[in-house]
Amino acid sequence: PFVFIKLCFILLYYRFWQKVTILYCLSLTEKILATLPARILGMKVFWLEHVTVERWLSKNPLKIFYRLFSQLTTIIVISKVIKDQLQEMIGVKGNDIIVIYNGIDLQKFRMRKYRWEKVARYNIGCVARLEKEKGIEFLIQAIKIVREFIPFVRLIIVGEGQERKKLVWLSERLGLKEIIQWVGYQKEIEKWYSYFDAYALPSVKRESFGITLVEAMASGIPVIASEIGGTPEIIDHKKTGLLAKPGDSQDLADQLLYLFNNRSETKEIVRKARQKVEEMFSLERMIRDFYLLFRK
Repeated sequence: PFVFIKLCFILLYYRFWQKVTILYCLSLTEKILATLPARILGMKVFWLEHVTVERWLSKNPLKIFYRLFSQLTTIIVISKVIKDQLQEMIGVKGNDIIVIYNGIDLQKFRMRKYRWEKVARYNIGCVARLEKEKGIEFLIQAIKIVREFIPFVRLIIVGEGQERKKLVWLSERLGLKEIIQWVGYQKEIEKWYSYFDAYALPSVKRESFGITLVEAMASGIPVIASEIGGTPEIIDHKKTGLLAKPGDSQDLADQLLYLFNNRSETKEIVRKARQKVEEMFSLERMIRDFYLLFRK
C-alpha cells in the first residue's frame, strides 16, 4: 500500500506541476500499479513489451490484472509474434496493440563490399549473450561440419555470459580451439561487423526480435538465424537471409555452406536485406512511428 500511495503522489506531481500527459510503462509492476491512477488523472498510458510471452506472464497470478488494465492502455510491441502471443495467451484485444519495430542508425551501420570472393577466407560472426537460450553450442557444432568442406572457416564470437566456460570447453573438445576467437563484450560493436563474412544467430528460445540481425543486414553481411520468435519477420528465407531449424547443427551448417557456395544468390540476398532495413528498421522510421502514436 505504501508503494502505491507514493506512486500516486509522484503521478500527481508530474501531471499537475510538470504538465506530463503521457505515461510510458516498462516493467510489469509499473503496468499493474500505475495505469489506473494515471488514467484517472487524465494521462495517456502506453506499455512496452519487448520480450516474448512466457511463464513470466502466462503463469503469473497478476495476469488477470494485466488483461483488465490493458483495456486502458495502448500496448507497443517490437514484433508481431509478441502481439499474437498477447492475444492468444493473455486475451488482450488486438486493436489495443501496436507493432513498432526496433530501428538502427543507418549512418552507423553502412554497406560494405565482400572481402571473401577472391580470397581463401570465411569468417562467421555471432554477437550474443553467452547464455543457453542463444544456442551457441549448435553454432560451434555447425562450424565443425562446415570445416570439413571449407578448411579455412573461422568463427568470431562477440559477447559474454554464464555459458562461456562450457562453450570454450566444447570448442576444445571438438578440436576447434584454433579457429574460434572469443572477443568478449565490445562497446563499439559496429566495428566488428567489418570482420564478418556471414552472420549467424542460432537462438533456441526467446528471440523476440534480433536487433543484431538488422545491424548485420545493414552492414552488407548475409545472415542466418533460427526460425524462432520474431526472426522470420526480419528474414524472408532466401530473399533477405536464411532461416535454420532451431537447435539443428546440421541445418545451420547447410545454410552456412549455401551462402559460401552460391555467391550470386548471396549478393542478391545482401542487396534485398539492406533495402528491407532501410524501409522497415531504420531509427528514423521508429522515431516517426512513436511520434505519430503519441500525437494521436
